[in-house]
Amino acid sequence: MTKAIAPLAIAIAAIFVAFAASTSVNADHALDPAGTEITGCTNSFTEGASYFLSEDLIVNPGGICLKITKKNVVLDGNGHSLIGDGTGTGIQIEFANNITVKNLTITNFSYGMKVESSALHSLTNIHVDGNAFGGLRISSIVDTTINSSSFDHTSSGSGLAFVSGSNTGNQVLNSSVSSNSTGGLS
Repeated sequence: MTKAIAPLAIAIAAIFVAFAASTSVNADHALDPAGTEITGCTNSFTEGASYFLSEDLIVNPGGICLKITKKNVVLDGNGHSLIGDGTGTGIQIEFANNITVKNLTITNFSYGMKVESSALHSLTNIHVDGNAFGGLRISSIVDTTINSSSFDHTSSGSGLAFVSGSNTGNQVLNSSVSSNSTGGLS
């Protein structure tokens, strides 16, 4: 009888190992799929999906490079950069709740990142540097956490700006804002 159970145990162990290899655990201890690689600008995000960069993404010409309008999306830059041509917007999130953006540098756009009309975001280890009119522009955002991030060297605007609309319950933790032309935080 033990000989019959051994192959079954091996098969179950193999299935478990294959499942574990195809998933990762995020900071909230929830399982995320391995994700889809982003190789160029897109607005084709799927609700509840994870995405990642495996190399720096150089963008020409302007416009909005990554536009997220679906809820429960995770974007992991894996320490890479989104590099613009001096125009457009690096990332725009609008009308979508519970978006996580992490481990990413956004540089050389008109606006590094815009987050509008949504809630419950997590922006962690984001470095927005060297954008023309604004680093991170926030409008009508609720219960969003910005953590371990920096917003620097904006040539004609604020590094981090809370603008129009109701911006309540937001937190900026362990982050810096420096060397921006019209103000760091507005």
